[in-house]
Amino acid sequence: MDYIRFNEEDPLLQQVPEYRSSAFLLHPFVQMPKGWSEKKKSHPDEHVYPSDEEILTLGTPVSWETVRTICGFSSLNEVALALGTATFKRPYQRPDLEKKVSDSFSSDFYWPQEDRIPVFLNKGILNDFSSNGAQNFYFSDPVFDSSGQVSIEKCTFSTISELAPAEVIITDENLQSVFISQYDRCYTIFLSKQQNLEEKITLNNWEAIICNIGTKIEWFVKG
Repeated sequence: MDYIRFNEEDPLLQQVPEYRSSAFLLHPFVQMPKGWSEKKKSHPDEHVYPSDEEILTLGTPVSWETVRTICGFSSLNEVALALGTATFKRPYQRPDLEKKVSDSFSSDFYWPQEDRIPVFLNKGILNDFSSNGAQNFYFSDPVFDSSGQVSIEKCTFSTISELAPAEVIITDENLQSVFISQYDRCYTIFLSKQQNLEEKITLNNWEAIICNIGTKIEWFVKG
C-alpha cells in the first residue's frame, strides 16, 4: 500500500471509501523523572529529547486530556492548536496556547513526538494487527521511497518507530487496519474496515478522536 495524503477539503472517510471508520490517535506527552533533563544535557542551552528506550523505561505518558485540564483549555482542539502553532498557517497559529502549555509544566516534561508513530502506540498496533489474523505487516516510507514486509513475531518495542525517520504508513497483511503518521503532526491516523473503533481504542488504552462521516483531516479547526 502506498502512502496516503489527504486533502483538507473533503471528509477523511470519503477519501478512503474502502474503510468504514477512522480515528486520530493522539500522541502522548512524556513526563521524565525529576532532574532527568539537567543530567542529560552537556551544556545548559542544549535541547534534549529522550530516546524511545528512555521513554519506555523511565517515561510516563501524559494524556492530552490531562494537559487540557491543567491548562484550563476548553477542548482538545486547543491542545492541538498549541502543539501545531510553530508549523500551522495563519489564522490557526495560537502562541498564547503554546505558551500556556510550556508555562504549566517543568523542564522534564516533553511534548509529543511528531512526524512518526510514537513508541507508546507500538504494542497496541501490533496487538491490533494480530487480532486481525495477521502474521506480518507492510510499511511504506514516502520520504526515502522504501517499503517492505515485517514479521509481527520478530518485532521489538522499537521496530515500528525505526521503519522510517518521519512519515510512514503501515497495514496488516489483510489490509484490515492502517496507521499513518504525518509530517509535523502529533497524532496518527487510524483507518479500519470495522465499523466500531471504540472497543479497539479502549482495549489498547489509546486516547483518540473518533471521526464521523464529516470529519476532515484538520479535525481541530472549527468550521
